[in-house]
Amino acid sequence: PGPLSLRWTIARRWLTIWGMVWFTRSLTIIVTPLPNPDRSCEPIITWPNNIFMEALWIMLGQDLTCQDVMFSGHTVALTL
Repeated sequence: PGPLSLRWTIARRWLTIWGMVWFTRSLTIIVTPLPNPDRSCEPIITWPNNIFMEALWIMLGQDLTCQDVMFSGHTVALTL
């Protein structure tokens, strides 16, 4: 019931850990620009000069990068 109840504590900790895992994924995407082993992968870049708009389009699924194969979003979602 209250904001200090056990369920809010558990939810807050779970969301904090999940955010940390997503942050770790974002770091691996930035730090490891390895080529994709899939030779047919063609990146789709709409905003080459605006990193924030490009990140938004990637999150919305409108653009495609070929460099995040080391630590995929499916792995992040299934980790917790």
